[in-house]
Amino acid sequence: MNHKEPPADLENEYAFDGLVICTGTNTWSSLPCFPGQDKFKGKILHAENYKKPDVFKGMRVLIIGAGESGSDICNEVAQFADKVAVVVRGKHGHIIPRKQADGRVTDLNTNRVRYSNPYLLGDWVGWANQHAKKFVAKYSSNKDPEESQILQTIGKLNLEQKTSAFSKFGCKNEGFVTAMVTKGAELHRDAFTLNEYGAVFENGQEFQCDAIIACTGYRNAFPLFMDPEHVDQVFCAKNGLTYRQLAAECANPRLLYKQCIHPACPDGTLAFSGFARPAFGSIPPCSEMQTRLIAMVVSGEIKLPPTPCLRELCKKDQANWDYRFGYDSKRVKGLVDFQLYTDDMAKQTGSLPPLMTIFLSKPKLWWKIMFSSFSMHQYRLQGPYANPAVASAVYEKVPVGDFLECSIAATFLLTAKILSIFGFSDMTPNNF
Repeated sequence: MNHKEPPADLENEYAFDGLVICTGTNTWSSLPCFPGQDKFKGKILHAENYKKPDVFKGMRVLIIGAGESGSDICNEVAQFADKVAVVVRGKHGHIIPRKQADGRVTDLNTNRVRYSNPYLLGDWVGWANQHAKKFVAKYSSNKDPEESQILQTIGKLNLEQKTSAFSKFGCKNEGFVTAMVTKGAELHRDAFTLNEYGAVFENGQEFQCDAIIACTGYRNAFPLFMDPEHVDQVFCAKNGLTYRQLAAECANPRLLYKQCIHPACPDGTLAFSGFARPAFGSIPPCSEMQTRLIAMVVSGEIKLPPTPCLRELCKKDQANWDYRFGYDSKRVKGLVDFQLYTDDMAKQTGSLPPLMTIFLSKPKLWWKIMFSSFSMHQYRLQGPYANPAVASAVYEKVPVGDFLECSIAATFLLTAKILSIFGFSDMTPNNF
């Protein structure tokens, strides 16, 4: 078959009844201007332009940010650089190693028995787990000394900054801690100013460097709404919303209903997928639940309230996330709690698992749902598009989390349940 490329200036127009934007949050890099940046003689690049660590061989490198990318890059660059330092704004993400001391993957402990605990007990659950894991890492007889030191340092850093997986975005990556233990990487928690030779921190310390890698995240932007010819035209006649205003609103997922449907379109004809980032967990499962809701709204199976009501519900949700995550919520605007968010979506779509019924009729399945890795299979046990046979078969095969951490989480959860029965409403567990 002969294939000819179309002319570069060829344009095709299509008419659609709705638009769903599924580009997600990590599309447009965010590179702030650092104080004194114009004086710095070295190189500054964003993490999206980082390719290979060996180009930094023999250099002194400052890593700004200690999220997933920052932690990975720090550990890689430390293998080649002369010296590496990482700087964070006060508190780094709550660190969870990819593997526990017994070799089991940490994802198994991102489970219902842990995150069904009420928010008020969250930090206590984290405190108990950190101390327990530090103890195991220190006294386990079959642990590599270096790995043991890394795990102990993780516990120490988390305890020092008094964070938990309930109130702080997570970093399931021990890379920068590995670099600290094995390569002498420095950790700084202060604001800094750049001069021609490197960074000067508020506490008076300095770090001279040849290069800076900014792991400063991404921003939401929608240039498709900013066409110069149409940017000031009205998008929604009912409320006079222009395309310029639309682009500004959509940049903040908190202004979208459940961070996926624009309130100006209660029929779901303008929706977004991939703009909810769980503190622990991952974006794709949240996107799955978003698209299920969007599909049912567009098809008419779910009817949403009018625009003013949706905007009020958005404000209520935002207040909840701001209370839960504090400063992080304002900086990472799509931040949500994995279980609370997906359970909320499941309630609306009618797919929330009936845990009490499952406990009474299929206790082994209930055990796996509660104690194994938190997955979306639980939302296929009932409701629209359910496939309970396949979902149950998956749970037959998955392992459960480690005994120590699950026991601690379960103890707190049962305590909370008992207290809630006796009238302590703030101790009410999440869907348990």
